[in-house]
Amino acid sequence: MKNTFSRKFTVCALAGVLGAAFIGCGDDGSSSPKGTGLPAEVTDKAELETYECSMDVIGEKVYVTELEENYECDGEKWFKSYDQTKPSSTESSSSKKTDGSSDSKNSDKEGSSGNDKGEAKSSSSRPTEILEPEITVNETCTEVGACDAMVKADISTWHFVRKDAFGDDAEYTYAADGKDLIITIKNADGSKNSKTYSMYNMESEVGMEMAFNAAKATCEDGGGNDVVTKTCVQDTVYSSVGIKYGSLLDERDGHTYKTVKIGDQTWMAENMKFKCEGRFWVADSEYFYTWTSALNDEKLFDEDNLPRIVRGICPEGWHVPSPADFESLLVYVGGEDSAGINLKSVDDGGSDIYGFSAKLIGYYSTWYRKIQDAGDQVNFWAADSNNAREGYAIALKIGTSFGKSVGRIGDSASDYGSPVRCLKDSD
Repeated sequence: MKNTFSRKFTVCALAGVLGAAFIGCGDDGSSSPKGTGLPAEVTDKAELETYECSMDVIGEKVYVTELEENYECDGEKWFKSYDQTKPSSTESSSSKKTDGSSDSKNSDKEGSSGNDKGEAKSSSSRPTEILEPEITVNETCTEVGACDAMVKADISTWHFVRKDAFGDDAEYTYAADGKDLIITIKNADGSKNSKTYSMYNMESEVGMEMAFNAAKATCEDGGGNDVVTKTCVQDTVYSSVGIKYGSLLDERDGHTYKTVKIGDQTWMAENMKFKCEGRFWVADSEYFYTWTSALNDEKLFDEDNLPRIVRGICPEGWHVPSPADFESLLVYVGGEDSAGINLKSVDDGGSDIYGFSAKLIGYYSTWYRKIQDAGDQVNFWAADSNNAREGYAIALKIGTSFGKSVGRIGDSASDYGSPVRCLKDSD
């Protein structure tokens, strides 16, 4: 696919949208790691606020010992981080960071960007254990009299048994034939007779209401409510409490990610947050990359023109998923009829029974320079382009506007910003 933009920039654009900070990463140093003086650990929130949260320290975390929580900088303010891994006590004391150890760590980070494929530090991950999702079927039953069960807009529910003049049971069934109302009565001896009424005009709302009131009165006057209808509804409840998450330490910048095993694949259970040398934006602690930045400008095919695994901005031992990787995921979690619901976070209306926790964070529009469709969709970049349409790349789409909120492989504008979920090379 034709590269429509340069991967080096001399200026980083900053725009405040939806209360969020956006940063374009380039040669001006805006993607530098946290500066001297920012500790890894502070005593309380008040001490944390004495340190400025700026674009120079965006994405960096500080552990607040009083709260026993990590706080992260979004470029403007400190917020409670999604990554709550407690730093090592031997590494986190601010007094030890004044002797140059912090600078040494930062120098490692600066030398291990997404483009340093052969020189970057390795990443480590702990084994991931996963249990099958717990599935519970709840059945809720209600009992209601036949007359009360009648629905005005549904004439098929106008069906009841009442006592006739001799105290015998007579079954009444109602139907509409154009403007006419047809009442069929099955007597106790098995005989049937039908009557047609033209006075109601069943094609009008007023006529339907008049006929309904007459039918319900006939039912109630004959003791129709003595026959109770039991209606049961089954509700399938999925629980993700059986899922055991693993963890992945990206030694390039020290960030720890949750991981989860789904079938034969091990996925990141959260989105990448790596300050690459390409083009990206940050909003509400989420990172949005262009397609070429996500792939770190790597080629999709080897010298024999065969598809290759593309590491991209992922940690060592992990890669940007191919469309085939995403297809395998969709098949395992139920196919396109249910994949979107099963992969989507509970907060966004999904069941999240496999722990993938896809959040509908939208995408960053380079045209409007802001986040679009937040709460409606999310697109995860795949290591493939859409050759049929120049300027478009393949992505896994999950949202509320794709049929039944399904996950599917589609295309997105390659210069827009979307998140990245990395997949482990092999288990």
